[in-house]
Amino acid sequence: MEKQTIEYGTPATLNTNSFIYSGYTFSGWNTEKDGSGTSYANGASVSNLTEVDGETITLYAQWTRNYIPPSGGGGGTPTEPDEPETDIEEHPDGSTTETTTETTTNKDGSNTETTTVVEKDPEGNVTLSTVTETTTSEKEEDGVKETTTSTTVTTSDGEGNKTGSTTSSTTTTVTEVSTTIVEREEVKDAEDNVTSSTEKVTETVRIEGGTLTSETTEVKDASGNVTSSTEKVTAESEDGAVRTASEAGSTGTTVSTVIIVTGDGAVDDSLIETAVAQSAAVSDKVSADDPAKVIQIESSSSDVTLSPSSMSAIADTGAEFKVVCETGSMSLDSDVVETLKEPQKDVTVSMSESKDDDLTDAQIASKGDRLGVSLTATVGDETYHLLGGTVTVTIPYSTSMGADPSALGVFYIDEDGARTFMQSVYDEILKSFVFKTDHFSLFVVDDLPAPADENNTLLYAGIAIATVTVVFVAAIIIRRGS
Repeated sequence: MEKQTIEYGTPATLNTNSFIYSGYTFSGWNTEKDGSGTSYANGASVSNLTEVDGETITLYAQWTRNYIPPSGGGGGTPTEPDEPETDIEEHPDGSTTETTTETTTNKDGSNTETTTVVEKDPEGNVTLSTVTETTTSEKEEDGVKETTTSTTVTTSDGEGNKTGSTTSSTTTTVTEVSTTIVEREEVKDAEDNVTSSTEKVTETVRIEGGTLTSETTEVKDASGNVTSSTEKVTAESEDGAVRTASEAGSTGTTVSTVIIVTGDGAVDDSLIETAVAQSAAVSDKVSADDPAKVIQIESSSSDVTLSPSSMSAIADTGAEFKVVCETGSMSLDSDVVETLKEPQKDVTVSMSESKDDDLTDAQIASKGDRLGVSLTATVGDETYHLLGGTVTVTIPYSTSMGADPSALGVFYIDEDGARTFMQSVYDEILKSFVFKTDHFSLFVVDDLPAPADENNTLLYAGIAIATVTVVFVAAIIIRRGS
């Protein structure tokens, strides 16, 4: 309310109260805050509130708490609100914030907490915000426990006119095997028209050896049209060694399972069993049809070893098989997994920095002092070079290692020391070189040759592509070789 000026010696009518105090009824004005002074009715006619000409008189609004008496229909007995707690904060610029909080126990056993905030700027303009929170807990006879928390925030201007409101609620339902949380929010304007709404549903259920959590979020506009919708499904083993998550992208949904392996890189069959089960459970839960699957092993060793049954289990899922270690990562497509799968034979895939003891003299000379990475695949006692599919390889390379990455590339070095460019690219986000190959051997990061002219550049690229094509055809005809 604005300040009111009354001419001394002239009768006047007090301005009508426009303040709002949720849960209370205005009962008049008083010259003292605690009501011990002179009282005046709302809109009362007054004259000479003070005997001193020019003096400022402050009248304090007086309030009576609302009370709902007990009524029939069952349930508990409502109570009067607890004595309100009021905090007044004065700011250096002359503005003030008055916060009043009270709690009422309703006849259904829930508690309603009401917080009223009145803010006044130095010019006397008022902003009113009312927050109401209700919490209800109920345990049904069948063992289902439901807890609901709802909050309504209403804002009004200095004249008491509503400017908008936000209502949010959270309902948690707990059973012996699951927990479901439903969160809703609805925003309304001054005329109580819905401007937007959001609903988020999170469900966690127990699965063998762990939990499965699905999370969906939907946002609607004022017309009720869905403007955005997201979905995420995750699973985790009880010990945290196996985790699975879905991710929606521009090309579809991917379900990725990560297995953490320590020690020498030997993967226990139980981890693969858990990973395969999680991958299936998450794939069944997502709304997308036939999502892509990735089973990833993160190893502290450069080697990863799988038993025949584990390799077969991965192959049966049709998943891409990815190995991540300190040296980098390699993603084997389902064709490569099928190639390496052999009955009664363990499979070991390795990615490590090359050692001269494992190279021919020609390879050592060709590599020089550059970063070399050896990729190997062993099935039983046999080393596989041609893989019958595609492997995507990532080799970390930071600018601190020397040359500008844009001037470098990845080359395959055969046993005779001959080099083949691998059509690699440098990923600025991963800080790594990425390339595809259909064979395992020695690869090196080195300077790209400086072409004499544009024609030579095209010729070099054409030779590289032709080389890759020939090797790929050979891989189809001959699946293994030394």
